Amino acid sequence: MEFWYSNKFKKSAKKIWKSNLKYKLKINDCIKDFQKKLFNSKYYRKKLKNYKNCHSLTVTWDIRIVIEILIKDNKCYFLNIWTHSDLEISSEKRNKF
Repeated sequence: MEFWYSNKFKKSAKKIWKSNLKYKLKINDCIKDFQKKLFNSKYYRKKLKNYKNCHSLTVTWDIRIVIEILIKDNKCYFLNIWTHSDLEISSEKRNKF
């Protein structure tokens, strides 16, 4: 499987890394673990409702990564990373991936 990182993901990850260096290590561990084990990763959380092919990874209790997996193309896109407080998914407000 090929892994791709969106510019939005890279920019958001750098912002989180600046706030705390230990988050950088934890995020890198999450990415590596998911790349090796995919859905059996200890960081894999769930498939997101209302978003086709999108899934959530839990890095810490506060940090989430949203990925899109295209099985047909054998690709995984890391779309975005948020702190839990920034993540608003409700019927009225939805974050754009």
